[in-house]
Parts: sequence; C-alpha cells; structure tokens
Amino acid sequence: MSATPIPRSLAAVLYAHLDVSTIETMPSSRKKVITKLVKQNSMIPIMDTIVERIKNKDQCYVVCPSIDQSTLKMRNVKDVYDQLVKHYGHQINIALIHGQLSSEEINYVLFEFKNQRIDLLVTTTVIEVGLHVPTANTMVIYDADRFGLAQIHQLRGRIGRDGTEGLCYLLTDSKDVDSIQRLQYLIETSDGFELAYYDLKMRGTGDLLGERQSGIPNFLLSDIIKDEKILVQAKEDAFELLKANDEESRQYVESIEQQMDQILLQAAI
Repeated sequence: MSATPIPRSLAAVLYAHLDVSTIETMPSSRKKVITKLVKQNSMIPIMDTIVERIKNKDQCYVVCPSIDQSTLKMRNVKDVYDQLVKHYGHQINIALIHGQLSSEEINYVLFEFKNQRIDLLVTTTVIEVGLHVPTANTMVIYDADRFGLAQIHQLRGRIGRDGTEGLCYLLTDSKDVDSIQRLQYLIETSDGFELAYYDLKMRGTGDLLGERQSGIPNFLLSDIIKDEKILVQAKEDAFELLKANDEESRQYVESIEQQMDQILLQAAI
C-alpha cells in the first residue's frame, strides 16, 4: 500500500505477483495545492507573503534536505532555523525538528505545532508521512531539485488538508535544465501516478532487489519505458504458461527453471 507511488513500485508491478488498485480522486474536502517555483535558494522573496499568511491564522512548514552543514552545497535546518529566529523571531513563533532529536522531543514540538502554539516549523523530511495538521497550509522546500518528484508530492500532501487551498514554494538555484524541467512538471501536475511515471522515465527504477532508488537497470534486450506494453504482455503470458497443464508447457517451464538455476549458480561462483 502506498499513499504516493514511487518509480520502483511502478516497475515492480511488471516483474512480481503484484496488481494495482488505485484511488484516482482526492477526498471531497481537499483542494489542489498551488505549487510555485522560486529560482533562488532563499526565502527572502516570499517571506512577506509567509508572514502575512501566518497572521491570517495559517501555519508553515520549511523543509530542508540536510540537518547541519555538509560538504554538499545545500541548506540545512540548523542554519535556516537560526536565521529565521534572528530576523523574524519577534513576529512569529518558530521551532525546529529533525531526525537526530529524540522521539519525545519531536512529538512535543509536533504537539505544540498541532495546537497552533508554533507558527513556522523548520524540519527535515521527518514530516513526510503520518502527520495531519489541518491548520498548516503553507510549505517551503529548500533545494527542491535534490528531491524526487514523488517525495515532493508526498511532502506537499501535508498541506491543504482542511479544504483550504495550500501553497507550496519550491526553492532552487540549480541551473541544470533537466532539474528545472522536472520541477516545472511538478508544478503543472497534481496526479501522483503521472508524477511517478515521469520520475521513472527520468531517473530510472533503481534496484528492485537492492539499495539503489534510481538509475536504469542493465537489461540486455529491453527498455522498461519503451517496452512497457510488451513487458506487461510477457508477464501475462508467463502466468498463463505456469497455469497450463499440457506436457509441452510443463517441459518448457522446466527448461527455463534449469537455465535460471545455471545463471544463479554462475553468479554465485
């Protein structure tokens, strides 16, 4: 079960005993989240709007890809939190959570946020699933180009949950054409399945039985995107073959099993 489909989940359907059941409509009380691209990795251009929304009883998530400074050039929650408190702490209540805090600390901050005693929450992706705060309808995502489309779609699913129109800002200073194209597609599309399929085409499936979550598998004779229809048909034919009772079909299946045993043995050696 997946609230937000990811590329690897879509690809797995082609190879395993998996069927897809989808709910393609949003809850009746939900509205589409307006998503805007800000082509600089800074909240300065949007800060007046965010403060104004907070004054009108809104709450805001600010999502960063990193907890603290790293060798990679990306924003971290500790520095962003410090700067926001320094410049806006006298106007709004700001708090911080991330994965290095204890569960008790995180739960306390989230309790305060849900009870509207915190206006703006600086956070990593720990809020990605399982969090329902109907009064939070604004989100800012730093370094948006570093996230997968399915992940951003899931993050923005945290806002607009009370029937109010949510507003999500994607911040990036990337000049990479493909990265901007991906984010632009996210702005134009609110269908999670379309986004996952687009991500699958752009980033690949990753390892179905491994750790990589992106990248194209090293198939010799097929392309998972271009050959999708024939792969689906081959899967259906394989199931029909396995269910067949005639001698010819059984011999064919046994020969394939023997070939697979040889391949696995060679790989192990």
